[in-house]
Amino acid sequence: MDRLELAWLVRGVGILSLLVIAVGAAMPRPAVSAEAKKALGDLGFRGPVTGIALSRSTTVYRLVAGNGPEDQRRVPLRRNLRLDFLFMAGYLLLYAGLAAILAQRGGVWMALGVAAAALAAIAVVFDVSENLRLLALLAGGGTDGLDGVWLVSTLKWTAISASALILSTLFFGHRDFLMAVGGLLLLSGALGVLTVWRGWLAEWCFWPLLLALPGILALAFKPEWLLRHLQP
Repeated sequence: MDRLELAWLVRGVGILSLLVIAVGAAMPRPAVSAEAKKALGDLGFRGPVTGIALSRSTTVYRLVAGNGPEDQRRVPLRRNLRLDFLFMAGYLLLYAGLAAILAQRGGVWMALGVAAAALAAIAVVFDVSENLRLLALLAGGGTDGLDGVWLVSTLKWTAISASALILSTLFFGHRDFLMAVGGLLLLSGALGVLTVWRGWLAEWCFWPLLLALPGILALAFKPEWLLRHLQP
């Protein structure tokens, strides 16, 4: 890939970060009762969807989603999960684009870039499975599938966080704001991996990623900020 093509790839990645920001901002925030908030908070969660997926608590599920498929509390949850499929496409393309840039360094970096892209794709597979399982739960009246949701959700966070850890190296070695972008991706990835032991950390790993995205967006306007530091 020549320098001009690489510049367009960097610009594309910057634009993709805007898509991720826009879809994330458009995601509905399902309202929950005070009792449900307390149950979520006692387990360290704030968001109802993440709390259902990673707490494995039938009490939390009942308080957030009610007792049957016709319960109106399930309407915003379904809407959130359906819009999340678009969010998945956005972060998959974003991570794949960053991985392609990393691979341009050649040598071991090419292998790391392929690994980062593969991990992002694996994460999307588990993410799709998680959402389909949750939608199936919301369409029924039981809670038997919560353990399966927890498993695929944990695997999703592990895979996407491992990808973020690899991609953070793309931004290290800079003496400008890109170093901060790398640090934020590193922090997000580290917190995400720890969700295996503390599920509520999944919500915290989102914030460093959110703070990193404007820095990636800036590359859409000035790709040379990244290109000048890339090794041939």
